[in-house]
Amino acid sequence: MEKMIKDRIIKQMIILWSVMIIILAVLFGIIMKTIDFSDLSLTSHSIWDWGLVALFFVLLIFLIVATFNSLRYRKILNEFYIMNNMSKKAVEEEFTRMTEVVENFWVSPILTMYYDGKSFGIVKNAKLSKVNVSIFRSPRATVYYLELFNRDRDRIAKLLVNYDYQKILDYYRENCPHIALF
Repeated sequence: MEKMIKDRIIKQMIILWSVMIIILAVLFGIIMKTIDFSDLSLTSHSIWDWGLVALFFVLLIFLIVATFNSLRYRKILNEFYIMNNMSKKAVEEEFTRMTEVVENFWVSPILTMYYDGKSFGIVKNAKLSKVNVSIFRSPRATVYYLELFNRDRDRIAKLLVNYDYQKILDYYRENCPHIALF
């Protein structure tokens, strides 16, 4: 299980790094052409020049944070074993029964495991009280998010699921009747 999760995370990180490096390289090229580094006073450059520099650093920080969050999967699994009194072997056995409902989202009647490209998570379904689908509409696109809530009504995760949300809700409806679905 851990090897498969690690392989998925590495695959996603390679895609993320590839896209981000291309974007950062283009931004860096634009910055190098437009900014005169001999005079870095605030008044000598337009707001667009400084906006490009800020965007460059924000994207770079996002890339670093996403990488560190993704590589914490072992720590998250170890904390899950301790907090839920489950052995590694029991989780491995349950993982063999899990169904990958959508890409990087595995569900069994006992566990839910997900990786959304930025973070990894695992939760016992007995601790879930509500699964909600929220929709964000813009003139260009419609985006679907799956939100998992615990018994205290705290949101555990908000995952981008696009049009596959109905498969997930159907699985929970059939196998986890205690979870409220919205």
